[in-house]
Amino acid sequence: MGTRAVAKGRRRAGWWGAWILAVAVIGRGAIPAQTAAAASPAAVLTATSTASDINKIDHIVVIMQENRSFDEYFGMYPGADGYTLDGDGKPTNCAYDPRQGNACVPVFHDTDDVDYGAGHSITSYSQDVDGGKMDGFLAAWERRCAVGDTRCGGQKPISDVMGYRTRADIPAYWGYADDYTLLDHMFAPSNSWSAPEHLYMVSSWSARCFQKNDPMSCENDAESPDILTAASGGPAVYQWTDVTYLLKKSHTSWGYYVFDGTQPDCSNPDAIACVPAPQGSKTASFWNPLPRFDDVKKDKQTGNIQPIQNFIGATNTGTLPSVSWVLPSQPVSDHPPASITDSQNYTTYVINHIMQSPDWDSTAIFLAWDDWGGFYDHEVPPRVDQNGTGIRVPTIVISPYAKHGVIDHSTYTFDSIVKFIEDRFTGGQRLDPATDGRPDPRPTVRELAPTTGDLRDAFDFTQTPSAGVIMPTVKAGAQLAQPMPPIPKARASAAQPAGKRPLAGTAPFKVRFDGSGSHAAGGIASWRLSFGDGSDDATGTGDPPSSLVHTYTKSGAFTAALVTNDGSGGHARATQVINVSPAGPQAWLWGTPVTAFTHANVTFDASLSDAGNWTIDFGDGSDPVQGTGVPPSDLQHSYTSVGKYTATLTVTDDQGNSSVMRANTLISALRKPGVGPMQPKRITSTGAQIKAKIEPNGLQSTAYFRWGLTPDFGNQTTPRDIGTHNLITAIAWDLTDLQPNTTYYYEAVAMNSIGTSIGKLQHVTTAP
Repeated sequence: MGTRAVAKGRRRAGWWGAWILAVAVIGRGAIPAQTAAAASPAAVLTATSTASDINKIDHIVVIMQENRSFDEYFGMYPGADGYTLDGDGKPTNCAYDPRQGNACVPVFHDTDDVDYGAGHSITSYSQDVDGGKMDGFLAAWERRCAVGDTRCGGQKPISDVMGYRTRADIPAYWGYADDYTLLDHMFAPSNSWSAPEHLYMVSSWSARCFQKNDPMSCENDAESPDILTAASGGPAVYQWTDVTYLLKKSHTSWGYYVFDGTQPDCSNPDAIACVPAPQGSKTASFWNPLPRFDDVKKDKQTGNIQPIQNFIGATNTGTLPSVSWVLPSQPVSDHPPASITDSQNYTTYVINHIMQSPDWDSTAIFLAWDDWGGFYDHEVPPRVDQNGTGIRVPTIVISPYAKHGVIDHSTYTFDSIVKFIEDRFTGGQRLDPATDGRPDPRPTVRELAPTTGDLRDAFDFTQTPSAGVIMPTVKAGAQLAQPMPPIPKARASAAQPAGKRPLAGTAPFKVRFDGSGSHAAGGIASWRLSFGDGSDDATGTGDPPSSLVHTYTKSGAFTAALVTNDGSGGHARATQVINVSPAGPQAWLWGTPVTAFTHANVTFDASLSDAGNWTIDFGDGSDPVQGTGVPPSDLQHSYTSVGKYTATLTVTDDQGNSSVMRANTLISALRKPGVGPMQPKRITSTGAQIKAKIEPNGLQSTAYFRWGLTPDFGNQTTPRDIGTHNLITAIAWDLTDLQPNTTYYYEAVAMNSIGTSIGKLQHVTTAP
């Protein structure tokens, strides 16, 4: 592998850990042993070290990559629950191929650096799993791709959904499995695609909400959480509770770090291809859902969603928050058609920075892939509730306390990671509507489900912390496909000599104090560090620590003072001024619709912004709109010509601090309505609900279903008015008086003044 180990010191080892334990014992009333009368009561005091529990972890980092199954990446890894091998060591696993008379086509070693994958909707999941046979992956791919279609690898003799990788193909990922803990039964939390999986990673649920400020209006939805109805009145806002709400209540720092660039997922997860959409830390997307969570905004923590270079900067300065999520951009995401080599180089770049950080010795990294991307896996997913779980995905636990070279066979989902965060930082409080103080109608408290294993089993907190294993570039001389943005310069140490210029930052401002340069002729007996902001002083015996972190949560000029005592009455004092500026307002802007049409009125919602003096420039040369207070939620503007425009919201507070957010609006030519499939529901022996997605594309549109016992149909539902908006809307029709155990075919038809669109032929089979 050509790896090298970087030895790191243990910040909480030695005298520092002993001092913490001593203070804990003294604080609980320890007294000298003494002889007592036989009849007198006895005092007993027990102190237990925390060295063997989860409290050794001060930083949790979730690195999310995209669209790979466990078998594709680790089905050939020795000792893992992977492929079944024949006597020659070749896999025998296969999937049937309808284009070859349902022959069972085996998996194969795929050495291509670029894959295309397949659909990963609920429909694709059902076809892949095939009632537990796990043999429908080629059939699902063929439903989506024609022979020779280069957009999904159709030119290959066998679809790459049946391909697998070896150490030679993904040496970095196999190297992490060698050195740390590989989880071979981590299942995606739902039977669907990226948007729900990323929602589960932060909230253990995926839903669609119909009313603002009403969590109980949210409806379970594992495929289309961003689809809106007329009742929603604006962009999707996630009303249910996410784990950052619990972190805020427990005064735990967190950051969600996004690689600004592009994200590839289409609103239709079975689409063959789509134009990559812009991705930014301040813009909600499939990979960045937190800006749309109502509790994040109300907790005034949207500023915690930041560009990825801020994460790299925090690793350099040893100022990682307690919980971090790190999200890629498309070229380095592993999401087809991203280069696997480029994705490994990006992942190791991030992890190498963590390993060389002062925070490494107290960090747990979970390197995970969000969904299976259509790739083959042989393991039948377990059932939790109506949302899944999904197909297995690779996950590696990387930490100084991760078990070395161990394969953990326990069953996990992403809810297990949420549970680990809660166990460490929220006192075990779950995202439970009955107890978390913020009710919502989620069907299951996922952290309590039998499939949610305890990730502490992947750690050995009693072992000597292992050094970080620095991974080399996968391909010699290779550069990142998308270069990392400039990394912020490290802040100066707060432990400067007195008289130096003040240290400055914006609230909340985390400062690391270093008093290790203090000294006394006979040694330092005790010390006290006052932070100057009214918080409790830090105290101790012996030399002051070299790394003590304090967070200033309010603005002002504070004088931190360190006083040392030599035990003989002598003392010394050093000070440092900390200037903390107000955090400033948060601007938030969303244009409805994102894609509009000629002469379209676009509704802008800026109501999640902080109050202040605000200005919205629509980007088309028209006069800006200005106001004071909280910006409006329904500001309409008429665009009258084709083009791409960027609307800009600027919010300024009384102190002159400003925040800016932009929203892109594309005005394009008029077109026919869009029609997309949805999975049928409420299937009984005599009825079923058929559904479809309709996008009116800015014109008055109607839609209906054709259905019958054959693809020639014979029946038609009554056309329904879909409206003139540009949002995707779900329509449904209940079929009744059907025959038991019978297959019915149907398709959706939508019309506007430009033309008629016909959806994909679908079918539903009634229950026996």
